[in-house]
Amino acid sequence: RRALMKSMGFGDQDLEKPLVPVANTWNEILPGAYHFNRIGEAVKRGIQ
Repeated sequence: RRALMKSMGFGDQDLEKPLVPVANTWNEILPGAYHFNRIGEAVKRGIQ
């Protein structure tokens, strides 16, 4: 797994941190879910 993460640009310090996946149901088709992309990005920034 480390080799894959390193190939994606993660450094040694990044690999010491816990891995916290963020999933959301954002899509461009349903207007009611359109704002989920902004929320998901904010959650990811908060975790970093």
